[in-house]
Amino acid sequence: MMRFSKADILKYLCGFAAACLIAPAFLHGQTQPRRTIGAQLQAYPAGVIPAVSISKSIGHRQFFTLLAGYNFTERRDFGKHDNEEGGGPGFGTAWRYYFRNRQGGWYLGARTDVWFLQIDWRDDVGNRSGTTDITVLQPTAQGGYRWLFGDNLTFAATAALGAEINIRTDGEAVGEGAILLIGLELGYRF
Repeated sequence: MMRFSKADILKYLCGFAAACLIAPAFLHGQTQPRRTIGAQLQAYPAGVIPAVSISKSIGHRQFFTLLAGYNFTERRDFGKHDNEEGGGPGFGTAWRYYFRNRQGGWYLGARTDVWFLQIDWRDDVGNRSGTTDITVLQPTAQGGYRWLFGDNLTFAATAALGAEINIRTDGEAVGEGAILLIGLELGYRF
């Protein structure tokens, strides 16, 4: 079974951060703001995901986004045990299509995240407990609305529907399945 150490996760996150810092140097020559850096917060019935992102427009109506964040989860008995809680870092990519050509207004898109979670679980019957390390693939379809304030500030409300798929499990099986996320984003366009 493939196992990621904390050092491996740190290397992936550092590589992602370096790409976010270097990428803007290649994204020049635009007449209107085409890049956005931002902060986002997504909530779902069993947790919350804060993240930072950098986006680049690809044409007048589409955006491609890279993001990194942390997934805090408290699944209670939604999973395979009486209580499951924990969290871990992760990263993702997203694509959006805006129906207006200013990268504002209504949009549809897709997002895929990968999370490296450590889940502490407990079963009340038999007084059992343990820890499971999982790698979660989280593909979602999303939609929402993005407001533009002046030339630079943005605010968006999002809704996403998808799945949490445990692609690597080290320990006892823990919950996975359908997921619904509601989110808010604040951005600065440049």
